[in-house]
Amino acid sequence: MGLIILMIGAVWGALAGQKIEEFLIPGKSIELISQNSEKELIITLEDFSIERDPSGRPEQFKSKVSLISSNNIENKLTEEISVNHPLRYKGLTIYQADWKLSAITLQIGNNKNITLPLTNFPELGDQIWGLVLPTKVDMTEPILISVSNENGPVKVFNKEGQSIGSIRPGGPSESINDIPLKVIRVSKSSGILVKKDPGVPLVYFGFAISLIGGLLSIVDTKKLWALSEGEKGSIHIGCLCNRNLSGLAFELPRLIEEVSNNK
Repeated sequence: MGLIILMIGAVWGALAGQKIEEFLIPGKSIELISQNSEKELIITLEDFSIERDPSGRPEQFKSKVSLISSNNIENKLTEEISVNHPLRYKGLTIYQADWKLSAITLQIGNNKNITLPLTNFPELGDQIWGLVLPTKVDMTEPILISVSNENGPVKVFNKEGQSIGSIRPGGPSESINDIPLKVIRVSKSSGILVKKDPGVPLVYFGFAISLIGGLLSIVDTKKLWALSEGEKGSIHIGCLCNRNLSGLAFELPRLIEEVSNNK
């Protein structure tokens, strides 16, 4: 029964559920629109942080999000979500789903700062982002800028794939192909997943029933019955159990002996 309820909840959620996943930088929002084409909820990323181990590998991601409902604009809810710790709000579940490095801000020579989007380069390794940037007016002598950590270093390669420089975000400029290149910052984005699944209560209910049934199945139960052939006739005793048959085989003769002695 529990498995049937669980399957019904899963199917209902798959057919009627909705989900939205977007990468946000702090200050950007996800707007949920109602069936009446009105803003129902605004989810804004206030802050995003990455906890790393001593070797620089990411261990945990945390996003501080604020929620503003169209029904109560003045009441702003601010909560922190992280991996395995989602936020549940009025039938919605907001997950910390992913992350990426989204943009890099550069200063080339004495020009103004320019922010360029980063692209994932899986062929260079796991979680490496970068972009190809020409260093000549005629769009020749391109360089590859790659980075795997928002704190750097930003590595620079020429068109032959040889390393020609390493720059720290916020640090001094480096000469790349005789051009001063400075990395102002590397911007990271939080992957926010908003999911509405009406079948979740049924799934949890079915799982609870299955769990209770599983626990009851390991309880040692016995059924005993006796048939008497009149006041001085024979008594026929039978017994059934769901487990521990050897124990029952040991107890049944003692029970028959005790009944015979009291007869």
